[in-house]
Amino acid sequence: MLRKKYARLFPQTFSRKKVIAPYNSKIIKKQRASTQEENRTDYIRRYTSESSISLNDLNDFSCNNPDLHVLLLDAGQTLKMTTRAIGLSVYIVEVGSGWMYLLTGQQLIIVPSHYRFQIEEGKTIAAHVAFNREYVLVEDIKDDRRFSRGSGFHNDIAESILCVPVVTPDGDCFAVFELVRSEYDEPFSKEDLKIVIVLTGWMGAAIHQNLQRVAMTKQEILHDQLLHITKSYYTGSITTTKMITELVALAKETVDVHRGSFYVIDKSKDELTADVYEEGLDEYNYQLIKKNLPIKPLRRDRGVVTIVAKSGLTIKVKDPARDPRISKEPELKSGIPIRSLLCMPITGHGGLVGIVKLLNKRYGYFTKNDEAIMKIFGIYASCCLQYNTLKQRAKKLDLINIIHDRILNLLLIPCRHEQYHAKRVNVVAPSGFLDFRWYIPEGIFNHAPYLATHMIRDLIGTSDIDYNNMTNFMLVVRKLYRNNPYHNFEHAFNFMHSMYNILKRNAHIFSPMEIKALLIAAICHDIDHGGCTNNYLILTNDVIYQLYHDAPWENYHYIVSARIIQHSGTRIFHLHCKITETFSVVFIQCKNDGCTVN
Repeated sequence: MLRKKYARLFPQTFSRKKVIAPYNSKIIKKQRASTQEENRTDYIRRYTSESSISLNDLNDFSCNNPDLHVLLLDAGQTLKMTTRAIGLSVYIVEVGSGWMYLLTGQQLIIVPSHYRFQIEEGKTIAAHVAFNREYVLVEDIKDDRRFSRGSGFHNDIAESILCVPVVTPDGDCFAVFELVRSEYDEPFSKEDLKIVIVLTGWMGAAIHQNLQRVAMTKQEILHDQLLHITKSYYTGSITTTKMITELVALAKETVDVHRGSFYVIDKSKDELTADVYEEGLDEYNYQLIKKNLPIKPLRRDRGVVTIVAKSGLTIKVKDPARDPRISKEPELKSGIPIRSLLCMPITGHGGLVGIVKLLNKRYGYFTKNDEAIMKIFGIYASCCLQYNTLKQRAKKLDLINIIHDRILNLLLIPCRHEQYHAKRVNVVAPSGFLDFRWYIPEGIFNHAPYLATHMIRDLIGTSDIDYNNMTNFMLVVRKLYRNNPYHNFEHAFNFMHSMYNILKRNAHIFSPMEIKALLIAAICHDIDHGGCTNNYLILTNDVIYQLYHDAPWENYHYIVSARIIQHSGTRIFHLHCKITETFSVVFIQCKNDGCTVN
């Protein structure tokens, strides 16, 4: 049986019971082989075993691997020797493009025009076979008027031609073998046809299986590598430029292209603008270079990138000579030829975040598998770009906060007039100051900050207090209280006066740190109060409530107070490294005990 005879050619393929040849099994019938066929079969075995790349290697190639082309050429030589043909042409079909090209021993980046043929009927035999996906056996090409251009090659010597497609189980024509005999040879017979059909049929099945396996393997490897790049970027071990460089390099390697570029959309501008990352001149140290000036606006005509930016659709160019969309590509202006192009948008939660452009696939043209791989690439790239956007936004906010902090520092210093007056005022405790019922008279209310400083100095002493800074601190606290009917500086001062009288009578119970914290918490407990309740902040979803869900006002008062204490111009105590910690505890305790009225 032919199946047994050629099983040695495809041992792994024949071992799979689920593989079905894409041809009618009736062509291969059980019959006793002639002596001539036996000799030819022995020759196939001998030639295949001596071949540099045997047909057994079908399980080791991929559609993007140059070894596949070598393998097809080697298989074609096997068929040529087996069928005693004098000429051989192997054509690669560009699936989905409508074109095919002659396969040569050289790895051509750009296929010459005389090696390319449009897949159509009525011209060459190979194009006809690729179009109909059926074999053609011609005894005398000169008498066959179906093909106006004959074989495309070998027309001077060709008479009998056997042309068979390599068709996958999905119905895709992958390649075409064209065998030629001259007028001095016997025409190809049905026995020759059987041998070629068996080999090409099982080659189609093996190619299909391997393409599926390789595609899955590629996607698995791509996921792992993209995850590694994403993780490295998130952890801060690589820069944005390095991340984009590695992403594009991985896309180039996976899809097997010569050149790649990346566009990062800048949404902070009113017009659609993009930062461009393109390849430099150093091929040994591959690094994408960010252009100094971004493209702005991107909506102006800039070739396929502009089209993708406007439409959000993928563009795949297979025939640059007939596609006007690439006439304004910057690569053409730089003298870089374009044979094929794939430009895809990268979308995120907020829409378009980037665009990737790949040029010149090394073997063939961009396929659906390439688009599927690039979609996976786009998912990871989108995550990185959105993270980069958030990172840049956070960095910008940090810089804005630094500026705001500088402005705030200017406000945390009393004016020169108040400082001048503070140095000359003579503070004396009023009559009845130690009585809980004492209330500050309106005539001396302007001296409230100085009286507050007096209360602290009376309980703590003078050794641990910077008097000038303490006075400045009290003046700033007064300035930051709003003009509210109740939560104002007058209320805060009277609250501090009550706390002062409590501590005056029970000083032995509290440590010096606790006394400091209680007095400062008393004067600051309603600082910058807005005059509304916590419930109002909750109902209106105020920004303070969004920042502090638990006791919004109390947390806000603490943050403002701690900010004033930590300011270098208001360092109120000589040793105050833990004052804010104790201060926080006092605020929380006051809140829990209901000391603060809101």
